[in-house]
Amino acid sequence: MGYSGIKIIPEKINLFWLNHNERLSLHLVKDGSPYNVDEQVANEILADDEIIIRVGLGMGKASATMYTCDFSTEYVHINADYRS
Repeated sequence: MGYSGIKIIPEKINLFWLNHNERLSLHLVKDGSPYNVDEQVANEILADDEIIIRVGLGMGKASATMYTCDFSTEYVHINADYRS
């Protein structure tokens, strides 16, 4: 979102993790703020080979889908330091 060039309103952003069949859902950011992180549910979702990251910008009805692949081990190690 940050490099997309669109003007976002951080207070309207909602972010979810879902497992591949959308049976499990974890609402991580609600209205721009951290929300209800259940580590057990997070672990179950992240145990899947595929996960869905859903971002709601709260700015209309348009949608887009992007596919990506697994990140390198080095990338994961670097970003693991941000965990608090």
